Amino acid sequence: MVSVQSKDQRLLERILEDQHRKLAPDRNRDDFFTFFAADKALQDWDLDNDEITDGIVDGAHGCGIDGIWTFVDERYITADAHQFLPSRAGKIELVVLQAKNSSGYQESVIEKLHFHLPALLDMGRDEEYLVAHTNAKLLERTRRFLHILEELASSFPQVRIKVIYANK
Repeated sequence: MVSVQSKDQRLLERILEDQHRKLAPDRNRDDFFTFFAADKALQDWDLDNDEITDGIVDGAHGCGIDGIWTFVDERYITADAHQFLPSRAGKIELVVLQAKNSSGYQESVIEKLHFHLPALLDMGRDEEYLVAHTNAKLLERTRRFLHILEELASSFPQVRIKVIYANK
């Protein structure tokens, strides 16, 4: 059976090829797709390339998560920015990304996120277990979110967790 791409899929492939060649020819196709998906998913926050890359956590022991970013009142919180948190916040957002450089949805991706996210975002989480089973960058990014949540809890911010599953 021959796979026939739709017009939209062909256009997307062309866009990906062109962008890959122009923006990051040194990255492999899967890594570039993750960056591209993150860039599009985060376009409302107007992050620069370093900020997008900062949140990419894919790799071994990634718990089905390729990227994770925390925002306080529309501002991306980097490792050093947490020391400059406001005393009050109206909104805390966590954006979680899973990007697959393939066509079609896989139920196992959602199941993996459903299994791991509650453990990663639990205020009383078992750090010892997570250190042994989670990559360091993902662990640090979720720790950052939990710290911010705790620091700003007394201002009763709106908390929103957005999970994005991107593929072709």
